[in-house]
Amino acid sequence: MHQEHGIAALLGIYCAILGSLCLGGAYAFTRVASLPAVTEMKSKPATILNSRLASAREIKAALAKPQQKIEPLPPITAKAARAVPDPKQNSEALRKRALSAEARNAMAQSAYPASEQQPAYYSNDRTGLNGW
Repeated sequence: MHQEHGIAALLGIYCAILGSLCLGGAYAFTRVASLPAVTEMKSKPATILNSRLASAREIKAALAKPQQKIEPLPPITAKAARAVPDPKQNSEALRKRALSAEARNAMAQSAYPASEQQPAYYSNDRTGLNGW
């Protein structure tokens, strides 16, 4: 009535059943994957990376070809719209604009008293309140 199988025989039966299921599933997957509708879905949409790679290939192909030599430009014969000022006249205009001794003295003096002078640089203290 009741047959007792050994552990090795049961293990063999289970492995055979699981193996046949895996092989059947793999066969079905290969048949479904080869259908025309599935192959159309496999074509990836154009991404930014693909478009950049394509343009890089086009540029590389264009640069691989020898370039034609460009003719040199003709000499410039046009005159300037405004005349360039003479350096001597420019220095005379600068001398006319020179500040008086009183004005230079006022600019040289500090706007702050010696005790409230501002530092020459700004130090960002990372360990203080405004730090990290």
